[in-house]
Amino acid sequence: MKLDPLSRLDETSSIQYSESLCQYLINSKDKTESINIVVVLLKVLDISPSSEKLTSLFTKDLLHYVLEITTQLSSPESVRSVVKLLIFFVSGNIFKAHPVYRTLLDALIEKEQYTSSLASMLPIHDSKLPATILDFYYKMLYIATESRIPELAMLYRNLKRGNFYTGLLTLKYEQGMDMDAAFRYHELIRCSHKAELILFETKIQLKYDCHNFIFTLLLQSLNTSLNENGTPATKGEFVRAGFTDNPQKFILSKLSVLSALQFNNFVLSLNVAFKKTYFEQLMFSQDDRCFPIIEVGIMSSDKLYQILNTDNYPSLKQHTISSELLYTNLMGLALRIWKDSQADTSDLQVISVLLDYAMIYLEQLISQNENYTVAIQTVHDLTYEELRVFQRNQIKKSHKRIWKEETHPVSKIIHKEVLEFIKEERFLQLSHGSWVYSENPIEAAANNKKPRSYFMILSPNIQSIIYKEYTDQLTSKPNIDSNGAVLDLSKISRIVAIPLQHEESVPENSRLISLASRTFYERIDLISKLNQIIFTFYTSTKEASYTWSDGLKFLTNSTKDLSPDTRKQISDLQSLRESIQLLKLGKKESQQLSCSASDSAPSYDVSRFDTLLTGFYYT
Repeated sequence: MKLDPLSRLDETSSIQYSESLCQYLINSKDKTESINIVVVLLKVLDISPSSEKLTSLFTKDLLHYVLEITTQLSSPESVRSVVKLLIFFVSGNIFKAHPVYRTLLDALIEKEQYTSSLASMLPIHDSKLPATILDFYYKMLYIATESRIPELAMLYRNLKRGNFYTGLLTLKYEQGMDMDAAFRYHELIRCSHKAELILFETKIQLKYDCHNFIFTLLLQSLNTSLNENGTPATKGEFVRAGFTDNPQKFILSKLSVLSALQFNNFVLSLNVAFKKTYFEQLMFSQDDRCFPIIEVGIMSSDKLYQILNTDNYPSLKQHTISSELLYTNLMGLALRIWKDSQADTSDLQVISVLLDYAMIYLEQLISQNENYTVAIQTVHDLTYEELRVFQRNQIKKSHKRIWKEETHPVSKIIHKEVLEFIKEERFLQLSHGSWVYSENPIEAAANNKKPRSYFMILSPNIQSIIYKEYTDQLTSKPNIDSNGAVLDLSKISRIVAIPLQHEESVPENSRLISLASRTFYERIDLISKLNQIIFTFYTSTKEASYTWSDGLKFLTNSTKDLSPDTRKQISDLQSLRESIQLLKLGKKESQQLSCSASDSAPSYDVSRFDTLLTGFYYT
């Protein structure tokens, strides 16, 4: 059959050619011949006029046959020829007035192996096939979402159960895509997100056959999943799982189409660890303490909806194509929180809030380029206490961020007060005096010699250090105010602290316990304005080291190089002061201020901030 691509067929000829080709296709036993027929049929349709009689040739049985061909072929180019014909059925001009889309959709969703087969071909090394397959499913999904037909639920289920999205991930992360495939990929993902939003907002309506199918399927799954033996569930078991004594009514009133699909998939693929914990919890708990699995299932669906419908989780949104993994782990995490916190049904809102923080944690991990699967496992393994600590820290950060601009002057004042407090604390410690070494204790020990010591103390007028050398450290503090040497602090330009290496022997007998030593030797040099060492002494503990080195730095106003311990003490105390005092502002006020911050002229009571520093005392 020779066709002029520039000419157009009349209706009679197009129907005659198409009917003959369809018959040849059904009767063909040879794969190569079938492909040739598909190619010719596509050319015939391309130059045919729109016709209801022509459309009527493409019955569900014929379309089943065309789809079946894709499962029998191994050549990428042959598969692509068939998929191009399927695309023409969806978007060809001749089918706009008399569409064959619904017939093709029915055929596609009746057998999952069609999608499974095409999904398995996505990672094949062929530059054109992946883009063609993605284009076909995009067009199928696009029409279903735009027209919001009930069968959208079945097409979405077909894509999930046919592992189509798994094939997409393999294509993206393992094989890579050319520009055409990448464009089709992003179109399909965008359309899939829209489909999920529609299905989440759509309640199950039994007047539609496809909704009835999903409803019946969920009831069947639940009937064999709510007890450990897999026997038909009793009314009491439905109640303990959260379905009330009328599970049918509960499902129709509480579950959307998407949450029903997600929960059904979850109960059919329960892992051993979840089953064990869940059924143990059911066995030993009173009714109000039983884990309400369906309520948490609805809650988990809500969390996935939040990812799609808000801009709060930009990194997570890129991975919602494999939402089953996140859904399963949210359920597992909720069960562990429920068990560890000894929750009851009145705590469901608390569980929901904690899951929100788990998603924030996950978003942060992924935004830091953590592998998605690894990140989900990390969050799933969080203990109840760890999640509570993360929640507390996030609340503190949020509260501080809301008030940051307005409280910046307050933070500066707090910092000065904290610094002054630490300074006074160091002065007090120095004024009590302490023992230090006058010679290197490590070298003395190496020579089997006991190191000599200084007793050092800050003078009452805090203008100098008084010290006196002793052969041995006395059991009581000596009074050296009248007979000790005096070092004028005004002569000191800077203080240098140098840690000394100290190796401790490990017991040879492995049965002996080695206790960690608090010994920390450090040499402290006092440097004059002429850059000369005017005094040296040695400390044997960290406490003594930062007491003297940092205390002397405060005394000589050289606080830029404080020890890590003192810097941490300052930071911790400032953070504590800010946290306690900012709590006076209250959550409601912070929310009001955050709203007014977007106005052109924000207004708040400045005197409110004057009260922040009142009523606080160091102890």
